Amino acid sequence: MFALAAACSSGGTPGGDGSLTFGPATTGTSTSEGETPADGPGATSNSGGSGSAAGTDADSGDSDASDDTQDSSEAGTTAVDDTTGGDSGEPAVCGNAMTEPGEDCDDGAQTVTCDEDCTAVACGDGLLNAAAGESCDDGMETATCDLDCTAAQCGDGSTNLTAGETCDDGGESATCNADCSISVCGDGILNRTAGEECDDNGTMGGDGCSATCLMEADPQCGLPYENLTLVSRNVGQGAATRYCDETTFLDGEWNGAGWHRFTGAAGTQMPEAVPAINTCGTHAPGWLNGTHPTPEQGVVARQVCFNWNGDTCNWSANVEVVNCSGFYLYNLPNTPACHLRYCAE
Repeated sequence: MFALAAACSSGGTPGGDGSLTFGPATTGTSTSEGETPADGPGATSNSGGSGSAAGTDADSGDSDASDDTQDSSEAGTTAVDDTTGGDSGEPAVCGNAMTEPGEDCDDGAQTVTCDEDCTAVACGDGLLNAAAGESCDDGMETATCDLDCTAAQCGDGSTNLTAGETCDDGGESATCNADCSISVCGDGILNRTAGEECDDNGTMGGDGCSATCLMEADPQCGLPYENLTLVSRNVGQGAATRYCDETTFLDGEWNGAGWHRFTGAAGTQMPEAVPAINTCGTHAPGWLNGTHPTPEQGVVARQVCFNWNGDTCNWSANVEVVNCSGFYLYNLPNTPACHLRYCAE
């Protein structure tokens, strides 16, 4: 079509068979029949001009396409920006009081519900959280830390096998000793809550402690003794009538030195506190200057003092005492003077 346009602009006439017939040129050199015009299809300036126009149009199309590509590129860039818009892409910062992706919590500091690493508080997570009441957290039971995240201590009520405890009832119980070991008669640990009266780390009787951890009476307890029963020997009594234990039978009961037991109206044992003068049916009442022994102690030496004239131990006598698991026996000498008497309560 471009050729036809070029021919027309050069003066050519289309023939019926599609060929072109050129008329006389208006200017320039005439053309002989059969010769190709100088400005023929290969060199026609007008055709060249038309080609340039087409080329320009093509360039324009390429330019438009380039623009479209650039627009598309810019559009793609915009799309990428849209996917990251508002997100800095920086990692979460624990401790900024803002719970961010990857954090369980973030209270800005350690709290009852949040650890310092921004994870939820859990005893056993290996993170000590004092705010949550933890005194330790080793991630498991250890010799120094219980499973409840408290410091391991015998008597805390939490059995810590790693610390060597076999039980922990928060104190002595019928099944657990005070040292957090299982209570067994014969383990050498006296456990009165378990019903033990003694525990000599053995299972044989005849040594003062039976095989069932009950006290065996001292042999002295099975030997003869005298009973002192008169109510006048009680420290609650006055001294309207004064008696003395210096010699026998002044009160009808004292039979001289030997082993004695206080019982009945007299009382059950000698007082460990100083009684007032002119009590107990005498001037100077006698009292035990010391404590009574336990059954396992057997026979022990003690001192009896007699209170008189502003001196709580104006006179004294050396005695022996034994605990017979239910009552006491006293080996008493005659008093050093009159009126002195052994008293009870």
